[in-house]
Amino acid sequence: MSSLHPRYANKFTEVAYPRMDDLVSRCDRRRGESHSAWSGAQQSERDLVILSWGVDFSTVRRMPDRAGVVYLVHPSIAKAARRTKLKHAKIVVSTPDDAAALIVGANRIFGDFSSMTLEAAVLNPSVYMFVDRRFYGSDCDLNPSFFDRSDAAFGRVEHADCSLPIQRVLDLEGLKRALAGETVAPEAAVVSWAVEGMLPKATGDQGAQAAALIGRVAAALLPEKRKLATMSPNLLALKAVESAYYDVLGRQPDYPAALSHARNWLNNPAPRPAKTISLYNTFAQSAEGQKRWVAGNFQLPEVRVEAMAGDVSEIVS
Repeated sequence: MSSLHPRYANKFTEVAYPRMDDLVSRCDRRRGESHSAWSGAQQSERDLVILSWGVDFSTVRRMPDRAGVVYLVHPSIAKAARRTKLKHAKIVVSTPDDAAALIVGANRIFGDFSSMTLEAAVLNPSVYMFVDRRFYGSDCDLNPSFFDRSDAAFGRVEHADCSLPIQRVLDLEGLKRALAGETVAPEAAVVSWAVEGMLPKATGDQGAQAAALIGRVAAALLPEKRKLATMSPNLLALKAVESAYYDVLGRQPDYPAALSHARNWLNNPAPRPAKTISLYNTFAQSAEGQKRWVAGNFQLPEVRVEAMAGDVSEIVS
């Protein structure tokens, strides 16, 4: 975090990434196994492609379709993935165990801006990144400049003072050639260019560190709850979005989609309770939200919005 946000380096005292511990543990358990998606492919032919949310599957259908190519897609687009038929390549909707088995079983891995691409780079040295707007539909809300190779802002990591190296990041044509069998230059591997602090650490104690840190933060805040009033607007927005993900969708936030929701929340001039309820409603009206609402075991979440200092005129429920 200090490397990615040098202007705030003195604000960070500890950081933990417990999800990395879980992935390492699952990879260790699945090492040596062969995922069914690799059926009929030699080890040297196994190419895994990690795709984030918002994928346009019409582009996937135009990619090389051969045995040994596996597309690992985000669970939020499972329905579209099931409708997409390939003759030889496979599409797998990501689960923790499937992701682990495919990461350790792949000969090469090609990933987009998904955090799993960086996680995979810790576990497999042959991980390459690709960035191309043509892979995504209208749901992708990253800035157009992030994909524009003629723009100085290409590959710029939001809220950080670093960018992806344009010469080492594949475009659509480069990925097609690689999946067709072309060798990728070693210097394009993520581990060769990732700046310090970009890749998560696999220390084995991240979960314990996170739990201890959360405990200390909670202990410090609870006695003086009003200190939350000094929370920055950006953090308030992220907390509101995180709560909506867990309360309405029942899962952890997607990034960078969550950042877009946070920006919308910040730019909404309505009082905090009103715009938070509006955010919950947006999530509930989504396809994923409506699917969860009709499940028999889903209970309406209790929405509680707490007023901060300066919000005394707002309605609090």
